[in-house]
Amino acid sequence: MSTALGERSPGKPAARPKLTLVPRPSRRPRAKTLVAAIFAVAFVYHWLNSRGHVTPVVFSDELLYSKLAQSIAGGEGLRLRGENVFFPALLPVLAQAPAWLIGSTATAFGVVKALNAALMSAAAFPVYALSRRVVRPSFAVLVAAAAVTGPPMLYHAYLMSEALSYPLFFLACATMLRAIEQPSGRMEAAVVGVSLAACLTRLQLVVVPLA
Repeated sequence: MSTALGERSPGKPAARPKLTLVPRPSRRPRAKTLVAAIFAVAFVYHWLNSRGHVTPVVFSDELLYSKLAQSIAGGEGLRLRGENVFFPALLPVLAQAPAWLIGSTATAFGVVKALNAALMSAAAFPVYALSRRVVRPSFAVLVAAAAVTGPPMLYHAYLMSEALSYPLFFLACATMLRAIEQPSGRMEAAVVGVSLAACLTRLQLVVVPLA
């Protein structure tokens, strides 16, 4: 015999809401996701800003780096006006060289500026890793954002070594601290590698292996 609508079945207890002590998952984005978003926004902003930089203005540094990169792209090695040159800051030149394979000089110039914007914006990642050692994630995210919005970011529009040396310096510091905390042969090799890369990016970064 069926019961009336809204009545309980005889002998059946009323359903109770389930209680749990497990906290509900937070809907806020994770810190690492925010850092990735900071990188993306910084890259787009600085790339758009670099479009106003239509010609080299830092003489003769910008011309030196671009001409050496063009020489490497052309398969001639490090040559300038037909002469072989010794140039220790090799990595920025190598990083720019593929862009100069493009036939249009104006397009290649724009690609190099976009590459520089991406490289400098990538400093947010090692800066976040460094900051996490002393502050909580939310503050570390703020530090990462500050690293890609400060005055040094003006160099992204110039075809020189600053665009690569900026994130590489922070990466070197983060790698060294990690090697101190977790010493191993692998981390020692990483320190040597990043120190060598720093020296080949900018001569002043010889202070990195000395540290």
